[in-house]
Amino acid sequence: MDTLDWLRDADPTVPNAARAYNYAIGEPHNLHADRQFAEDIHQASGRTFLAEAQANRAFVLDTVRTLSHDAGIRQFLDIGCGVPTRTNAHDAAPHADIVYVDIDPVVVGHCRHLWSGHPRIGVIHGDVRQPEQILRHPDVTARLDLTQPIGVLLGAVLDFVADPGDAAGILTQLAAAAAPGSYLALSHSLVTSRNIAQQDRVRRLFRQTATPLYPRTAAQLHTILDGWSRTEPNLNPITHWHPEPLHLDRHAPIGAIAIVARNRPCRSRPPAGPCQGSRPPRPETADPAPASAPLAPVTHCDDDGPAAAQHSRHRKMFCVSMQDVGTSP
Repeated sequence: MDTLDWLRDADPTVPNAARAYNYAIGEPHNLHADRQFAEDIHQASGRTFLAEAQANRAFVLDTVRTLSHDAGIRQFLDIGCGVPTRTNAHDAAPHADIVYVDIDPVVVGHCRHLWSGHPRIGVIHGDVRQPEQILRHPDVTARLDLTQPIGVLLGAVLDFVADPGDAAGILTQLAAAAAPGSYLALSHSLVTSRNIAQQDRVRRLFRQTATPLYPRTAAQLHTILDGWSRTEPNLNPITHWHPEPLHLDRHAPIGAIAIVARNRPCRSRPPAGPCQGSRPPRPETADPAPASAPLAPVTHCDDDGPAAAQHSRHRKMFCVSMQDVGTSP
């Protein structure tokens, strides 16, 4: 399939938020209207949007690598996966099972075309606002063992859920459904007293698309995280995960944040098995470490192997936060 063949039925005059993001991170799956929209967002944001989009992608992939490499997570649920890119979650964790979820049927069809027959990838059509339907989907229940820890990826997705109560409910349901010791990687646009004018301009632009944007304050983001415990006390600017040094205006307001969180861990663990009530991991996804091993504090964050070299700058910060929660009840 040619790069843009899958877009032949798209209206070339109407910008699409997912394709604009695809352009912002340097990918080719977008149309002129999408590129112009992304540039307009960039200007409205105070010229931070492109860097923040690239950092968001780096955050998601880096977290997947770290959870797979250091926390033994062998299965991921990527909700709102968006248009495929040159590097996707399954590339960051090649030995993990992954289910990609998106609301756009065109994106879902393209993902299925690209990854049909891949033994570790599932692709489903789903809406983040209906997590129970996603969790009950036969492709999810067949591929992911929800009695074992998973990584839930919500990269720039809850920004498009209007009601904060709905966003909180989504996260609560995901935390309750995931096995103890599961992780959440969440990025979200942020509104502060310093960027309220820029975010207002950005919101007006997003009303041109089928997916209006709803940035939230830090207090609102703290509130919606019910069921998850952040691995760091603070909300980190998304640009901390940018793959290259940034030369942004040091006075530029933060426009998006990244959160890594963990749901309730096992409070009591039998000496030779996983949490009570869960079944052993399937052989094809089992961690080489013993099944009974908890998600312990990371002790090898400073290794210098090939995997570490790719993301050591960000792993070190994340590993410190993992140590803080590794033995928490």
